[in-house]
Order: sequence, then C-alpha cells, then structure tokens
Amino acid sequence: MTTPGRGRALSDGERIMGPESSDVANQLNDLGLYHYYLGDFEESRRLQERALKIREKTFGPDDTLVAASLNNLALLLTNLGDSASARPLAERAVAIYEKSKRPGDPNLPIAVNTLATLRRNTGDFEGARQLYERDIDLWQAIGGADPPGVSVDLNDYAEMLLGRGDLEGARPRFERALDIREKRLGAEHPDVAVTLSGLARLQMLSGDRAAALESALRSEAIARKQFRATARGLSEREALNYERIRSSGLDVALSALVATPGAERAAGMAAQIWDELVRSRGMVLDEMALRHRTATSGEHSRAAAPARELEQARNRLARVVVEGPEGADPGEYAARLVRAREEKESAERALAAVSAAFRRELAEGRLGLRDVRNALPPRTALVAYVLYTELAPSGTREVPSYLALVLRPDGSEPDVVPLGPASGIEALVRDWRQEVARPPKGLAGAGGEGEERYRTVAAPLKRAVWDPVARHLAGAGTVLVVPDGVLNLVSLATLPSDGGRYLVEDGPLLHYLSSERAAVRPAAVRKAGRGLLAVGGVDFDARLIEAAAPASGAGRPGAFRDRALPASAGSAGPEVPVAQGVRQATCAGFRSLRFAPLPDSRAEVEEIESLWKRRPAAGSGGPETVLKLMGPRADKETFKKSVAGRRVVHLATHGFFAQDRCPSALERARGQAPGRDGAGPGTGPGDDPLLLSGLALAGANRRQETGEEGDDGLLTAEEIASLDLSGVEWAVLSACETGVGTVQVGEGVLGLRRAFEIAGADTLILSLWSVEDASAREWMRALYGARLSGRSTAEAVRRASREMIDARRRAGRSTHPASWGAFVATGDWR
Repeated sequence: MTTPGRGRALSDGERIMGPESSDVANQLNDLGLYHYYLGDFEESRRLQERALKIREKTFGPDDTLVAASLNNLALLLTNLGDSASARPLAERAVAIYEKSKRPGDPNLPIAVNTLATLRRNTGDFEGARQLYERDIDLWQAIGGADPPGVSVDLNDYAEMLLGRGDLEGARPRFERALDIREKRLGAEHPDVAVTLSGLARLQMLSGDRAAALESALRSEAIARKQFRATARGLSEREALNYERIRSSGLDVALSALVATPGAERAAGMAAQIWDELVRSRGMVLDEMALRHRTATSGEHSRAAAPARELEQARNRLARVVVEGPEGADPGEYAARLVRAREEKESAERALAAVSAAFRRELAEGRLGLRDVRNALPPRTALVAYVLYTELAPSGTREVPSYLALVLRPDGSEPDVVPLGPASGIEALVRDWRQEVARPPKGLAGAGGEGEERYRTVAAPLKRAVWDPVARHLAGAGTVLVVPDGVLNLVSLATLPSDGGRYLVEDGPLLHYLSSERAAVRPAAVRKAGRGLLAVGGVDFDARLIEAAAPASGAGRPGAFRDRALPASAGSAGPEVPVAQGVRQATCAGFRSLRFAPLPDSRAEVEEIESLWKRRPAAGSGGPETVLKLMGPRADKETFKKSVAGRRVVHLATHGFFAQDRCPSALERARGQAPGRDGAGPGTGPGDDPLLLSGLALAGANRRQETGEEGDDGLLTAEEIASLDLSGVEWAVLSACETGVGTVQVGEGVLGLRRAFEIAGADTLILSLWSVEDASAREWMRALYGARLSGRSTAEAVRRASREMIDARRRAGRSTHPASWGAFVATGDWR
C-alpha cells in the first residue's frame, strides 16, 4: 500500500513520462525509502527493485544512481535477514562510488556503513571494525570534526562493541554520537532516542542501574512523542509497522526494575516506569479511534477544514522526520524540521479550538498512572501484564519475558511480579488452549476424565501467571486486568481452584481492559444509545435480491453453528457436516468460505428479545425498542444502516479469518503467522487483520453472484471500524473466537476486537474459542438476565458462568470450561 499523495504522484509520473522514465525511477526510489523507514520492507523492496531495473537500463550499470538503488536494496535485504544476497549489492555500490571520485560525496560513507553492518551481521567483526573506522574518517574529511553523518557510524560501531562485551570501547562512541545528535538534530530527535537506548543498555550492563533508568526513560519519552506526531500522518498499517520498529527504552527500564531488589528500589521507581508504560501502550489504537470520533462527531462539519489542514501538516512533518537528514545540508534539514513541526502544532491548535472530541484526545494523550489510580473504584486492583525483552545483568542474553505490575487498592507503591521467560508461558498457554476448547464427549459426568485432564493442564498455567499475582491482591474485590502477548488469549476465570472449583467461583471479580488508560472512563462525553439490535438465524444462502422479504426460518431443525465450510466458488452447494454443534471460525481464503445454518442463534435472539421486553434496561427508566435482523433480512447493508444509535448490538453468527493458511490463535498472538509470501507477519501485500477477519451475514454463501458494487454478505473488521458505534454500550459478538487475532505487543489484538473499539463501542463481549451452539445460547440467556436485573457488566459475565456451572453440577454433568468459559468482556466494567 502506498501513501495517497506519493502514490498519486507516482501514477501521474508514469502516465505522463512513461513507466520506465528516470523521473519515475526517482519517485519509486523515494517511495521505497519511505516504506523502508516505516518498517514495510517488502513493499520497499518491490519499489526499489523496480527503480534499480529502470536506472540500470537508463544510465548503465556503473552510474551513481544505480549505486544508490543497490545500497537501498542491500539495506532491505539485511533487515529481511538475507545478508548473503545483500553483501554483493553493497560491495558493488561501494565500488561504484569509489570509482566516481566525486569530492565531498556523502553517498560513499553511507554505502560503506551498509557494508560494515553486513560484515558485523555475518560475524566478520574485524572487517566491520575497519570499515566503521574508515567511514568515520570519510565523514570527517567531508564535514569536519563532527558532521551529523558520523553519528550513524559511531552509534553502529558502539552497538557492535556492546554486543561483543567491550563496554569501555562502546561507551565513548555512544557518548560522542549522542553529543553530535543533540547538537545537530535537537534534543528530542528520534535519532537521539536511538543512541540513548543503546547507552542505557551499556549502563545497565555496567551495573549503573540509576543511569540506565534515566537514559531509558528519556529515550522512551522522546520516541513516544515522535511516534505520536508521526503516526498522525500514517495509515493504520503504516503506523503499526512503525510502532514495531521504533526505538524504545522500556525494555531496559523494566529490566532495571526487575534487577533491583525491592528493598533497594528508590521511592517511586516502579510507578515512574509504569507511568511511561501507561503512556506508551495502545498509541495506534488511540490515533485510529480519535480519527473516527472526529469524523463521526456532531462537530464534523465545523472541524472539516482544520482537520484537513492538520492532516496535511502531519503528513509533511512525518515525511521530514522519516526521511531524515541524510544527504541534506544539516542547517537546511533542521530548519525544515522546525518549520514542519510549527505548522503541525498550529493546525492542531486550530482543530482543537472547534473540536471537543479532539480536545479530549489532547487530554487523554497525557493520561498517566496517577490518573489511572484515581479512576479505580474502591476495593479495585489493577493488574497489568507486560511482555518485554529482559536484559540479563551479565549481558550474555536478552530474553523475552513476562512480568506483572499490580496497583493495590490501598494506594501503596506498585508491586512488581516477575513471571519468567516468555517461552515457558507460551508453551503453557498453547497446551491450555488446546485443552480448554476440547469439551468432553457429551459433556457428561461431573469430574470425569476430560475435566481432570483439563485441570492437570491448566494448573501449571495458573501457578505461572495468576498465583504469583494473587498474593498481592489482598483486599481487592474487583481486579481489572490488562493482558499482553499470548495472555490476551487466556480467560483467567477458567483456571482451576481447590475442590473441583474454578477461579470464577472463588476468586475476585475479573474484567479486562485494552490498556491501563481505559480505566479512565469519560462517561460524561459519550452518546447515549437506545434500544437493542439483534442479529441471528442468518440465512447465509439467501439471494440478496430477496433480502427485503420477511424473515422466515433460517436453518433447519437439528442444524448447528459450525465452521465455515469450503465449497466451490459461487456455488451454494450441499451442506457438509463438520464439527456438528460447535460455533467455529474459519481461516480459509475468501473464495472458499462457506457457512452452515445456525438455527439456535435464532432462538437465542428471541430469548434475548423476550428478556429485554420484560425488564427495562438498567437505568433506562422504561423498556426500549428491539430491532431483530433474521433470515434474509440479516444482510450487511441493513445492519450497517440500522446499527448507529443503538444501546446494545448482539451478533449471533459465524466469524471468519481469511488467510492463506490457518495459524493457531497462539501463532497469531506471537506474530508467527506468515504473510502471503511466507516472509513473516504482516509482510504480505494484503495481510491486514482488519481486512482478513469479520462476520458472516445474509447471502454470504452467494457472494460470488453479486457484482463489484453488490452486498457480498461478509462484514469485515475494516468495515466495522468505519461504523458509528459511539452510542453502543454493549457489543456482544456471540460467535467463535471473536476475541482472538494477531496480537501486537503494546497494541493488543488486531481483528474484530480492535475494529469495534475503533468504531466506539464501550464494552465488548467476545469469545476466545469455538463454542457449542446450545451452550452459547444458554450463556447468553444468563448474561442478559443478569444485566437486565441491574448487575454491572463484570458481574453479569461472572453470573452467567456461575449459573452454567451450578446447573451442570446439579445435573451431574461436567463443568469443563469449554461450555461456559469462552466469553470474556473488555472495556467498561460498570
């Protein structure tokens, strides 16, 4: 995907000058660099390879423009882990620049730096040392004692020495690079954050944890501020890529916190570090939600012009920062940077003057741990799990690890609970997920073999991630949980306790948040939705031309919610019975998706309607209307037109994941699911979780019969993110695995969950695994019964699970969590 302005410029250039003109090659090169600096290496590679081909054909193999493309490709291949292919390209680029002998040409040291990095990555440390030292001399010959370009070599050289354990050799080079960057680029430039991060690691390994903490937190603050400013001019995909590769000081700060014994920690140390974490989580989600609120607010017409000005100013600033000072006059670059920042800040102030939604975001962006603590109700604790890379004091290893931070109700200093290496926890989660979603046959026999097997598998996970935290929760009746990494896929309530019981029965009231800042609920500024919109009994085989007909029985008696079934594209085809009685998602390609009828979902919606009409919704003062979309009327366009302004949205249907292969939820959480080209997460041209996940609606099995403008029956997460759900109090996704997806550290789950959050839904009720159809219906009936009797969201979720457990015990049936534990709530717990 290209940026709109640059993409249009490239298309215009190709049309006017031809697809192989030198000007088009220049545009391809610039656009490739843009994607490189944002971490989109595959798109950058495609553009750079095309630019190289044109330049070689136009200018010959030994031109310096060819050398520039060769160097860019070498950098890309290095970042993709293909050093063997990158090295000859880098060597050829250096040879071309050496042969050109242009005095003062900065491109030669830039290419030499690339070659030095390649040698370092392949273990040729002596060769890399010689090249770094040569490059420093080249820069000084060009620009005197401290040209900006030399800081790159000093920093890279220091990183190599640090990795080799030569702390004394690395220190003066880090310090000199930092001094140059602060003087030439400014104290808050992102390159300063990069050097501070390296210096912090060195200080940590030297045993100076106080200095390491100071450097690390300063690095994180600079990088966060720059990321927020830059992300405002990016698409969501670009911003997520940029977030993955940006410099961060949090790993060192958290490592220093864990390495410091509690008795030796300075007062406020844990709170200071957690405050930085609070401010850095979910930044892309914040940005996307802000854009949506601004676009859907009642002030949109007045905010339109300043919003456009701000978008343009943000784009200009982002380009200046991302492109960096390489090849430009340092004074000219600094002036451009200052000018772009001033234009952006002026546009921000203009928009803030007319946009109440934007003014709220300015305040929300400053929320820290103190605000979170002040927002917690009495007897409520906050537990934040953190996945980070622990820097071992010996410097011999960097280990992905988990820890938990606990904010107790008594207002004391946060507790720090190290949980150990991520590899062990991920293995426990993998085993637990395989077992929790595997119901005993027939769900018969309390305490039977299946239930005992589950307890055997789940107990080690409880000991690893809950028991160490529970020791710090004395006095807490409610615990708000911020998960991270694979823990986004765990329902803590299902973990076993003593006497054949579960944490949902014996533990505190649990509720999930996407970030700590979500605990600060701006209730006074939310729209008030009215009524219930319920979707169920969807006729997936409906001809969409018939969608206006009255809803009739969708699905045959005895059919079940099932996985989407592969069938010939464009054919309704016969139903293929697979995993009967289970609501499941699928992860096939779009053309092969096929959905079986879900008749129990129709009964579910009718039961919820009956409960809704018998009892007024809590706080409403009277009953509210119900709109049911069932059978062929449950089509996408009708849903999209009907959803705005609703208080509760209930969707009982199939979910889907449309990918080229079906990774496990754990792989998605660990970011291991390959892209379309197999090169890794997020590298495929269409590998967007918001495009590849969604819900099936009427006519989904006949989508091949519709034209390009027709209703395809698939409501993607991308489309959901564009809806106005700002008045929705509850969005209940009564389908399978609606709470899972690709997990990005610090950003949470990318998929349906994220889409509903961006669209403005206050609370989401989602499933973490496939749910047996009748069990889902039973759980939902209990959930709405509890909610409509006045219980909070968190209490209603717990009550629904407890009722199902009690009923099964009374009937002598298994209480395995497969039947009652899949659904969790995130968002407002009230």
